[in-house]
Amino acid sequence: MEHRRISWCSRGIRREWCSVDALKKRIEERLRSRRSCTIFERDLALIWPRDERDQLKREKEIHAFADTRGWIATVLDPGIRVTFRKAGV
Repeated sequence: MEHRRISWCSRGIRREWCSVDALKKRIEERLRSRRSCTIFERDLALIWPRDERDQLKREKEIHAFADTRGWIATVLDPGIRVTFRKAGV
């Protein structure tokens, strides 16, 4: 996957080029100490650009990303945030 800019890649000080791997790592880190991890639209759009004509496809991609890692993705307020949590918790 092509690299995209994500604000939390450099711990909130600078924006650096990052990838889906950076998103995965961020969620994994949060789920070690918390029950869930919420990712907001500004960061989601960098991995999955928002296209209101094809919101269902975008949501399927987000769910597939979560499923392959053993997480559950809950799309809250489509276009605003997604909460990830470990499956079975």
